[in-house]
Amino acid sequence: TTCATVLTQAILAEGVKSVAAGINVMDLRHGIKMAVDAVISHLKSKALMISTPEEITQ
Repeated sequence: TTCATVLTQAILAEGVKSVAAGINVMDLRHGIKMAVDAVISHLKSKALMISTPEEITQ
């Protein structure tokens, strides 16, 4: 999707800048992984199970 493409491009651009500035690549990778895990956890906490056709159409 467009959103995923834009996010990926932004993460890549900032990552390249960070590496060029001397950031350790493994530290950068670890930071990105922590951020991804936090976002996934937050999204899961907001998710609602749906089971009826009415809920699906909302």
